[in-house]
Amino acid sequence: LCTHEGGPVARRLSDAGVRVAVGGGRAEGWRTWLREAAPDVVSTHFAGLEVLEVLAEHGAPIVETVQTTYAWFDDADWARERLKMQTLSATVAVSDIVASYHAQHTGGALTPFRIPNAVDPGRAAAAPREWARRRLGLPAHAPVFVHHGRIARQKNLAGLVRAFARTHRSCPEARLVLAGPRSERAYAKEMRAVAPELFRSGAVRVLPPVRHVGALLAAADAYVSDSFFEGWSVAASEAAWVGLPLILSDCGGSRELVGEDGARGVVIPNPVGDPLSVAPRVIRMPPTEASRVNEEAMADAMTRMTEARSDWRDRSDVIRRGARALVAPDTMAGAYAAVYRQLAEAFG
Repeated sequence: LCTHEGGPVARRLSDAGVRVAVGGGRAEGWRTWLREAAPDVVSTHFAGLEVLEVLAEHGAPIVETVQTTYAWFDDADWARERLKMQTLSATVAVSDIVASYHAQHTGGALTPFRIPNAVDPGRAAAAPREWARRRLGLPAHAPVFVHHGRIARQKNLAGLVRAFARTHRSCPEARLVLAGPRSERAYAKEMRAVAPELFRSGAVRVLPPVRHVGALLAAADAYVSDSFFEGWSVAASEAAWVGLPLILSDCGGSRELVGEDGARGVVIPNPVGDPLSVAPRVIRMPPTEASRVNEEAMADAMTRMTEARSDWRDRSDVIRRGARALVAPDTMAGAYAAVYRQLAEAFG
C-alpha cells in the first residue's frame, strides 16, 4: 500500500508482479486496501499517525521500521510519535543507536527488533582499481578516501574536510573524494570555504552522485563518514561489501558495521560527542565548536589508515566476508520474514 502517491519503487514492484495499491492520501483508500488484502501482519515505514490509526482498525499486528535517528523532530513531533506507539505491536530498528534514540524519546515500551539495511549487490559490483583511478583522474598510488552521500549539513562534510586538511598536511599525496547530490547548495559553499586551496588543487574532489558505486569504491583505499546522525548507512555498507575499511563517526549502525573488534575499520566519536544528544539545533545550525569535537580523532584515524593501508588491503577479504554476512539481501529479507511469522503466530 502506497498511503499517498506511487512512485518509481511502486512501478518496479508492479512490473515485478507485486500487487500495489495507491491510497491517494485518503482514509477511504486505506480501508479499501485493508478489506481487500486482509493482512495477517502490517509492516509500516514512517507512516503518519492518521494512517496507523486507520490500519489499527483491522486488528492485525502492526510493526513499524524505524529507519533512522529522528534528530529533526521537535516536541510536537515526538508527542505524535508516542501516540503512534500505542497503535503498534512492535518496532524494527535498523541499528542499536537508532533503537536507543527512539526509546529515549518514546519511553521504549515496545520490544524493538534489530534488522540492518541490506546492500544491492549490483550497485556495488567490483571494478578494476587501475581503471577506476584513471576514470576519476586520481593518482595511481595516492591514498584515497571516499564518501558517498548527500552534500548536506547532516553529513558534517565541512568537519570532514577540516579533518582531512590536517591529514593532508602530514600526507600531501592523500586525496578525498566526495560524491553525491548537492541537496543543500548553501552548505556546499560552506564546505568549500573550509579549505578552498584543497579544492583548487584537486586534493578534495566533489563528484555528482554515481549509479554504480562499485566503480567509485574501487578507486578508494577507505570509506569515511563524519555524520551527525544516520540510520544504517547503505553507503558504508556498500564500501565494506567490496572490502574497504571504514572510518565512521559514532552514529546509526557504525558500531555494528565496524564490528566489536574493529575488524572492518574504526569508529570515532560523534561530531557533537554523544550520538543520543543530536537534536534539531544541531541540524539547522551546528555550532562550529560542536562540529569540531571529533576533528582531531578523525584526522588521526585517516592518517593512521594511510600509514597502514597495505595492511588494510590485505584484510579486504575479511572485511568483505564480515559485511556479506551482515548486510546481504537474503539476510535482511529472512530477518523480516521471521518477525512477521512471530507476530502472526502470537496474534493468531
